[in-house]
Amino acid sequence: MPRGKKLSEIERGQIIAYNEQKLSQREIAKKIGRSQKAVCCFLKNPEQYGNAKRTGRRPKLNKRSERRILKEISNSTKGYRRIRAEIAPEVSPSTVYRVIKKAPHISRQRMRKFPSLKQTHKDARIAFATNNITWTSEWNMVIFSDEKKWNCDGPDGWNSYWRDLRKEPRIFSQRGFGGGSLMTWAAISSFFD
Repeated sequence: MPRGKKLSEIERGQIIAYNEQKLSQREIAKKIGRSQKAVCCFLKNPEQYGNAKRTGRRPKLNKRSERRILKEISNSTKGYRRIRAEIAPEVSPSTVYRVIKKAPHISRQRMRKFPSLKQTHKDARIAFATNNITWTSEWNMVIFSDEKKWNCDGPDGWNSYWRDLRKEPRIFSQRGFGGGSLMTWAAISSFFD
């Protein structure tokens, strides 16, 4: 049977008053409109009534396992099914997913793309810009070009990961060339022929 509602403060006061008048538990239950069992439980220990901890089903994962899952998934490209297989194979994937979603500092994000520039590349770009800052007619001799690689077989590397908001976001370097792709190239200059 399901649990009934707890006795209100008014009902508790009425039970104590009727009990002092030497009414039976059955009569008290009839007068306040509650079960005799509820009246009996209250009169056994009025001070402790309603303070008993309601125990539910024991969780499948303890706090230590939850912390391990969150540590493993933090800034990781692994999926929650793989984490479950490694750490807690006895629970369902949805249990692991709930643990991850419950954590306020973990979110699923797309990885940001950055070209793989080394410090020498950055220094060369800054040197070129500072040396040529006063150019005017010299720009007529410059051609700007760029290329773009389109992958035919899906995304280039990992697209998304579980981001720990307390850590720096992860990035991945784009490769210039690879198999199963299409390269496009374009150039602009000040001359039109």
